[in-house]
Amino acid sequence: MKKNLLAVSMMMACTAAKAVSLGATAGDSSLFYGGGLGLGLGNDYSFVEVAPMIGVHLTPKVSTGVSVMYRHATDKRGAVDYNADDYGATLFGRYRLTRSFFLEADLEHLNYERFFTDGSSQRTSFNSVLAGAGFSTPLSRSVSFTLTALYNFNYDDDDSPYSDPVSIRAGFGIGF
Repeated sequence: MKKNLLAVSMMMACTAAKAVSLGATAGDSSLFYGGGLGLGLGNDYSFVEVAPMIGVHLTPKVSTGVSVMYRHATDKRGAVDYNADDYGATLFGRYRLTRSFFLEADLEHLNYERFFTDGSSQRTSFNSVLAGAGFSTPLSRSVSFTLTALYNFNYDDDDSPYSDPVSIRAGFGIGF
């Protein structure tokens, strides 16, 4: 656990250090921030997720950043009700192809509760290497909507917190 926290802290520190080395400040146009909010409500399964993000433009076409995530889920579909608190961090890089389209690569670390059919659970970690493409469209002068499709190269049917190797993400950004 301490190794995982150290790795996540190092990723965040590297991005913050790069922002400082570029002379970026909170009002600087080289910084961008945003993230995503998730909510799913159902009779048997519900979740809420918060994922803030901050990044820096290294060049007009290349950017990097970090995102942290927290998710609480309740699952009543089995014989035993489950409640889980998952959290993680992502280091990402983007290369802008056009004003609207970009390529993205992510290194993600997720700490999550894994549940078994006998009613037991185990807290575990999963590291993902993801790559794909995205689309960003402006909603105003500085706010944009982003949609990204990423493939998880570390996906494993037997040992993955995800049900599919493809991840579709949507969010809002300020300055990207």
